[in-house]
Parts: sequence; C-alpha cells; structure tokens
Amino acid sequence: MKFSTFVHTRLNCLMVILVVFSLQGCNENKDEESPRVIIESPYENQNFSTVDTLTIFANITDNEKIKSIEISLLDTDYNGLGIARSYQTSGSPLNFLTDFILDEPFLNSGVYNLAVRANDGENTGSGYVQIHLTAVERVIENYLVVTKNSTEAGVYLGSEINDWQEKGVYSIDLSGAALNYRQNILGLAGGVIGDAVFYEIEEFDVVATIPGFGGNSLPYFFGLEFSAKAERFYLMQRDPQLRILDKYATPVSAAQLIPNFLPEKVFSIDDDIFVLQKSITSPTLLMGRYASSGLLLNSYTMSGPVKEVAKKSQSETYVWEDGANGASMLILNSGNNLMESAYLRQGETLHAAKEIGNGSFIISTSTGLYRYDYSGGTTVLNTLIESLTALYYDDLNGIIYGTAENKLYQISTTGVVINTYTFADSIAYFAVNYNR
Repeated sequence: MKFSTFVHTRLNCLMVILVVFSLQGCNENKDEESPRVIIESPYENQNFSTVDTLTIFANITDNEKIKSIEISLLDTDYNGLGIARSYQTSGSPLNFLTDFILDEPFLNSGVYNLAVRANDGENTGSGYVQIHLTAVERVIENYLVVTKNSTEAGVYLGSEINDWQEKGVYSIDLSGAALNYRQNILGLAGGVIGDAVFYEIEEFDVVATIPGFGGNSLPYFFGLEFSAKAERFYLMQRDPQLRILDKYATPVSAAQLIPNFLPEKVFSIDDDIFVLQKSITSPTLLMGRYASSGLLLNSYTMSGPVKEVAKKSQSETYVWEDGANGASMLILNSGNNLMESAYLRQGETLHAAKEIGNGSFIISTSTGLYRYDYSGGTTVLNTLIESLTALYYDDLNGIIYGTAENKLYQISTTGVVINTYTFADSIAYFAVNYNR
C-alpha cells in the first residue's frame, strides 16, 4: 500500500469515527423525557355548571424548564372543542394554579375531559381529568346603553330592546364604559372630570372607585374595556399605564406602556393583551402586545387606528385597521412577528369591525355595512345605512347592533334594519346583559 493511500484511508476512518461520536453526542444531548403532569384540581368526576369558573391546580415536573402550559376542554373521545387557553411559564417543578373560565354558551350537559398539557420546548406531557357539566340556559336579562355629553353620562336599561328606562345621570366626561354581565358590574371612566367608578347595576350601588387625576384639560383615563374571556377590566391611564382589574373591579396588575405614547384602545385574546398607543409628539401609532402579567412582548407600527383584534389560530391574529390605503385586515404571526395584508377595501374608511364567528366579521366602512368571511369573501349587507361608528353582536339571537351619534340600530345578519332607537345624547356604549 502506498503511503498516501494509507494516510488517506486512516483519515477517512478517523472522520467516520468522529462523525459517529458526534452523532452519539447529539443523541445523548437530546431531551426525550416528557413533562409529568398531575392534576390536583378539579378532582375526577367533579360536577360543574357551564357558567362556572374552574380552579385548575396541577403539579408539573420535568428534567427541563417548562416553557408553556395549555388547558383545554375535550369530549369523551379526547377531541378538542376549541375551548383552550395557553400560558407562558418558566421553571420546573411548577405548582400551576389558574382559573379556567367556561364561556361557551352552546355547551351541552354531559361528561367532558379537561386536559393540562406542559411543553418544555421538545416534549409535551399531558394530564387529564374527567368532569361533569350541567348546562344552564343562556338568556338576556336586559339591554344597556350609556350616553354622554361634555359633562354628563346617562345610563339606560331596558328589559326589552324598545323599553328604555333612565337609571342615572353622572357628572363625568365619559372616556369609556364596560359591563361585566356575569357579575352585573358596570364601569364608567372619566377623562378630565371624574374617577373610574364601578356600579352593581341592579341597585346601582358603588362597588369600587379608582381616583382620576385629570386637570388642565388633560384627561387621566383614556378608556375602559372588559374581556368576558379573561374576566378582566382594562383601564387605560395617562401614566402611560394599563391597569388590569379582576371581574369585581379590584386591581390585580398593571402594564407599563410605551413611553411618550398614550393608550387609545385595548383588545384581549387568551393570555395576550393588545394595546393601541399613539405618540404624544407625532402621528405614529404602535400596537403593543403584552402578557397578562404586564410584560411587553412586542410592538408593531400601524398605519392607522385598529378597530378589532381577534384570534385566528394559536400563533396568528386577525387585525382590522383603518389604514393608509383603506379599510384592511391584516394577519399577525406572533411566531415571526410579521404582519401581512389579507384583505383591503381600497380608499374606504373603516369605522368599526366586530367578529361574529371564527373568521367572520361585520365591518362598517364609509360605503356601507359588510360581512367578511376569511374563507368565503365579502357579502354586502346594507349600503344605505349611515356609517356606524361602533358594532356589537348578540350571539344568542344572531342580531347585530350598531351606533351612530345618538342612534342605536338593530340589524339582522342579512343587513335588514329591524329597529332604530334615538337617545338625547350621543351613544358611547351598548351592551347585551346575559345571565351568563
């Protein structure tokens, strides 16, 4: 054998050995151990109603840090029902405790499985517990309208949509209103005048007050929203800060917003909070994405006001924007933080948008009222109705409500105006008050 051939052969052998050892090293470093999940609460075969909030407590252990946890409701064959919430975590072991809100009006009585899944970045471990649910009929208790002028807010309740009674007039330059229909708590937030006050709407007793510090024509509170999914009030402040309140209007946490920007609108999806913020020195608009703890996860530059944010999938979000080029729907991918245009009505102003089903929206533009389905395109509903600046949806009866100045419109899903109601002042807020 020639020396060069001998050396070449030996080198090839060494390379093969090194590759083998390298592959073995990679395999040795690969995590193949799944997290272990033990559900302590609820217990097996525990009974609940479909209006209950479930307390979830699970012990989770793993050789790696747990990165995320998902809770979901499954049928008896362990098929998903689309009822799930995700949480970002870090650590192991974990004693995981949270409330899981059942906010699904069409759940039937029966046996279900509750799943808690923990992921460490490579492996997923699951725990299951069987529970029994008893359906509670969902009905409308009443309707609510809040009106405003420069110094006062009026609250009206109606047992029927055409039977309104004034419940009170409050000295406040209203910046926002929100109803938690489960606890029957209505919040009214002032701007320059007044505090953020929360009322129990049966007797209109005050249940909580958060002082406002407006003055010199500068508002302190910029708006108020309520998320039925998260059972949280979101109070926007000048600090800039988003104060997060529980379902009883008790402060639980806060998000420090982007410096030199003021909050304009807030949206909540699962464990994420989206806050539209406007620069105090320029027309720049940013939408910040925050965790429920208040941690800023990312921010996105917007070309115009955001009117609706809704969940598309675990990693994608629908964003409706009154953009520079017209009324548009964007899709935000939280995995790569890219936002791409999915639909555009060129040159039209977007006044309002409201999700009425998964991927289905009602939108009000400068040319009329439309229904847009992500999978099916656009349907013209009504081009004669005046531009509605706010949209609401009664999912129990499939009725659309829209407001324009001091008028409330009741509209069918085919675009037919059923009724119109006129109030003395501009309508700032409308809500359907369900029993659950």
